[in-house]
Amino acid sequence: MNSAYYPGDQFVITTTGNTGSDAYVNQYLLNGKPIQGVHLPFTEIVKGGKLEVQMHTN
Repeated sequence: MNSAYYPGDQFVITTTGNTGSDAYVNQYLLNGKPIQGVHLPFTEIVKGGKLEVQMHTN
């Protein structure tokens, strides 16, 4: 994104436990902190950071 408008650094999305049998989301972590629900405001994305999606089997 244009740094003149969005001063944040990279926004990285990673997964853990992402295997063929782990088809369900267990938890979302935004910069190491749990978040509720699946909505992530654009203002959080443009700040930069890391979204980790932890998967599980059921």
